[in-house]
This record gives sequence, C-alpha cells and structure tokens, in this order.
Amino acid sequence: MQIRKGTAATRAFTITATPDGDRRVKFIASTQSVDRHGTRLMPRGCDAAAFMKNPVFLWGHRNKDGEPDDVIGTVVDLQIDDAAVVAVVEFDIGKKAQQCLRRVRRNVLRAVSVGFIPLEHSEPDADGVVTVS
Repeated sequence: MQIRKGTAATRAFTITATPDGDRRVKFIASTQSVDRHGTRLMPRGCDAAAFMKNPVFLWGHRNKDGEPDDVIGTVVDLQIDDAAVVAVVEFDIGKKAQQCLRRVRRNVLRAVSVGFIPLEHSEPDADGVVTVS
C-alpha cells in the first residue's frame, strides 16, 4: 500500500473499474468542490499517514459502533494531488462487501465520502463556504 502523488480528474464522485483485479475499483474520493455541507476540502492538505496504517474502506463511516461487516474493503493505493484524492479499493469477499461492489458496478452506488478532522480551516466566505486546508 502506498500514497502516491499524481494527477487526477477534478470531477467529484467518479467511479471506474481498474484492471488490477475483479474486486478493485478506483474512486475519486474528494476534490476541491464544495460539498453538501458547504465545505471545500483541499486535497493536497490531506495527511493520510495515520489512515494508511489501517486503510479500511467502510460502509457508513459515520457509524462509529459498526460491525465487522461494515469493513467492506481495503484501500490499496491512494493518490493525492492538487485536484483530488483518488483511492483504489479492493473490496472484501464478504456478503455486504460483494453487495456493495455489485451496486457500484451497476452504478447504483455512485459516491464515496472521506472522513476527516480539520486541522486548519478558513472562516466562512461570503457564500458561507469553509475551506479546509
């Protein structure tokens, strides 16, 4: 597993299958776009070192009391650049993980979300947007 700096598209929530294996999917996990909460996360400011020590891909990251089946995969590659955070996920073989993978492939599940703890952020701008750097 590694963190690589590279280039990525700027569209949010793009999902593409990768040829690395039949259970791997590449996600654009975050961009500089303003999210539904009025927050802009600057990808280059993401410090993924702690995450990469246990790079689990969770179902519903807000559920802190989740079940083991909520771990639906592992991030096997993570790229961070100015435009985006891009993750390649290898889905687990468990029932819930495979259900999610099928729904991703059918374009039913079309978005992922990163969990983060803001260390530096701006005051809201004129539109109320907070930039997390």
